[in-house]
Amino acid sequence: MQPTAVSLLCGAGGFDLGLERAGFKIIYGIDIDETSCQTYRHNFSNKVVNEDFFSVNSEDIPQSDLIISSLPASSFSTTVRYSYKSTYTYNEKVRYEDKVYEIIQSKKPKVFIIEGHKNFAKEHKFNSYLDLLKSIGYRISCEILNTKNYGIAQNKDRLIIVGVMDQLNITFKFPLKHSEIVPLKDVIKVLDHIDNKERKKISFTNEKRWNGYREINLEGVSPSINPMTMLIFKDPSNPSEYFTLTWKEVAAIQSFPDDFGFEGTIKSKLKQIGNSFPPQLAYLLANELIQILKQDIQNYSDNLKELNEKKVENDSLRKDINLPIESLKSFEKESGSPNLFSESVGFLQQEQQEQQEQDDYQDLKDLIGKPNDLLYQLKELQAGLESSEAYKKLIFRCFNYIFSESLKRGRMEFGMNSRRKRIDIIFDNHANSGFFYFIRESYKVFCPRIIIECKNGGSDPANPDVDQLMGRFGKDISKFGFLTFRRIGNRKKFMDRCKDVLAQSGNYILFLVDDDIEKLINLKMNSDEEGILDYMLVLWDELTIN
Repeated sequence: MQPTAVSLLCGAGGFDLGLERAGFKIIYGIDIDETSCQTYRHNFSNKVVNEDFFSVNSEDIPQSDLIISSLPASSFSTTVRYSYKSTYTYNEKVRYEDKVYEIIQSKKPKVFIIEGHKNFAKEHKFNSYLDLLKSIGYRISCEILNTKNYGIAQNKDRLIIVGVMDQLNITFKFPLKHSEIVPLKDVIKVLDHIDNKERKKISFTNEKRWNGYREINLEGVSPSINPMTMLIFKDPSNPSEYFTLTWKEVAAIQSFPDDFGFEGTIKSKLKQIGNSFPPQLAYLLANELIQILKQDIQNYSDNLKELNEKKVENDSLRKDINLPIESLKSFEKESGSPNLFSESVGFLQQEQQEQQEQDDYQDLKDLIGKPNDLLYQLKELQAGLESSEAYKKLIFRCFNYIFSESLKRGRMEFGMNSRRKRIDIIFDNHANSGFFYFIRESYKVFCPRIIIECKNGGSDPANPDVDQLMGRFGKDISKFGFLTFRRIGNRKKFMDRCKDVLAQSGNYILFLVDDDIEKLINLKMNSDEEGILDYMLVLWDELTIN
């Protein structure tokens, strides 16, 4: 079942976009800003309420696996906070974090995230607030993250508080920092579009010229984007004049995709972008939470399976010896005999598990030996989150079939970094010929293992999908991997992204879509290993030759 999320103080939906791309289903959002809600409705299909946050009753908020809330920066200024007659005593100073706590305490989600200005961590009540969250049954993890460390060309600190329900017995681990800093020149191309009609030309004549303006350096990262700051760059033909960035460029720096639309005036769009949480960082955080919820589902499934197995075994024993289980236990207790019942159950469980493993292996072996079945499933399997696990298993089987001579010891959901991260599929590279031998020996690519990340979405993968695969590379793992997905719309744009990864980090990413896999399966069916090599080398040349 798809995990659900409620978004408090959702704004234009920056955090929600990251959640959705990680696999969450947003079921409810709320924000007081009408234009932000219009933007939200333009980009999301779920319900968003345009209301005062403090007037909302917890009972009106739907139950969900995750609650996410942003805390406005004004919450932590020295000015008087807000008071609302509708819910709170007249003139009482009301704080956003207190209202968020009230909702979390009422709804008891499995996990929550609270994000806000780093100054909150400096307040005298901060540790008490964390203790309060712990007291209602959550393990708390807290860090100040800088966006530049997570593939975002911006120097912005955000305080992140994550709570995981004590019952899950899991502590949240923050995503690993990226090894490379992404410069602005890789995100925006302002010098190619100086004459954009949305730009303003600005000339400074006094010492107060920088009031409200921040100059960017395309070789570095952007200053923190916020509603109070206008980003500008120097006119290369006249150093005394500057141009403003367009709202689309500012959105790109904030890691919004090109197709994310903003409603309202240009001023309103810039305000919404400045108030937003970077979607790419949201995706990385959400992906860690997805792993926690998957583990919770797996634990529940394992426990349920174990209970069902015991029930079946107990019923079988009753049938075999015509004695109730209680009589067996009573006999053992009175006679002092060994616990033959428990031993029998353990033996039966082990035997059943071994048989299941043999059945699974035989099923896999049968399927790998039937390439027409692979082609049929590739054609029939629908794109979407609901069938993502089936797609992952299908890709595993396809690689097993196509590269059977080179790739060995295939594993799915392979844990790394103390199991904080999982690789969808990983193979050991045992190639003595063919493509994987070629890149290892001729290009000296470090690839003792081949990493595969699978995306079953209906559109082109976004930057966070590439960043997720980048996070799986390492000096002890591999510097080569595949990203598989269903189809490609803008091949050149996505290939350019893979080229950027290679130029910045030295990591190699090839992508395969359904058409590629179908062609490779057909080549394998014809025992055309040379054809497979040629096909893969065309993809390799596309990546490595400018």
